[in-house]
Amino acid sequence: MKQTLCAEYLRISDAEAAHLVEVAAPADTTEGGTAGLVADGAEKIILEHFVQVPEENALDIDTDWESLLRTLTGNPIDGQALGDPLAEAILGAERVCRKPMSAVIRANRVGEVHQTLASIDLSARIADNGSLIDESTAAQRYRELVAFYEEAKRSGDAVLVAIS
Repeated sequence: MKQTLCAEYLRISDAEAAHLVEVAAPADTTEGGTAGLVADGAEKIILEHFVQVPEENALDIDTDWESLLRTLTGNPIDGQALGDPLAEAILGAERVCRKPMSAVIRANRVGEVHQTLASIDLSARIADNGSLIDESTAAQRYRELVAFYEEAKRSGDAVLVAIS
C-alpha cells in the first residue's frame, strides 16, 4: 500500500528561517544531501514550530500538494527545479531536513513566489498538465495557497514547508 504524504505550511519569522538554514548547512553529507538537523533532533525542532505557531499562521493542504505540484509545474516531485517559484510554493526553496522533508522560503523570496503563484491561470494549467484531484478541490487548494502566501508577503514572514 502506497503511503501518502501530507504538506503543511507555516509562516515563521525570517530569523527563524535563517536559523533553520544555518543549523542544517554544516551537516552536508557525502551523498550530496543534507543530514542537516538530524543530529540536532530535526523532527523535534521542526515540530516545535508547528506547536508554537498560531493556527492562523498555518496551512494544511493534506495530500493535495502533489497534485498541485504536478498541475502548476507539469512535473512530479523528482522533476522540480530550484528557482522555480511555482515549485518552491509547494516544496520550499532551501532544504533544512529530510525527515520530515522540510524546506524554507526566505522572506525576501516570498513576494516573488506569491506574485508568480497568483498570476497563473489554474484552469489552463489543469488542461495542460492534468490534476490528480477534481478541479473544484484543486481550485480550492490553490486559492488557499495563494491567500497563505499573500498574508506571508504582507506580514514580511518566511515560510516553512514540511511534507511528512
